[in-house]
Amino acid sequence: MPVVFLGIPFGRPNLKEATDRAIESAGKDYDCLIDGVVYAKRKWYFLFGKVGYEVEGTPVKTADIENNK
Repeated sequence: MPVVFLGIPFGRPNLKEATDRAIESAGKDYDCLIDGVVYAKRKWYFLFGKVGYEVEGTPVKTADIENNK
């Protein structure tokens, strides 16, 4: 998550990274999310803070879907 100091951002939150982390946290066999929700997160500590995204969803194995056809 990029740092913000006195209202000046040093970096940009990256939605793709947040999505990739959500899929990776489900396990190596999962490669897709459905019913995804994106949250903008902010944490402030007096003069500085952090901003970023948090992604939640239901992990899916697309190989299982293709095999059921």
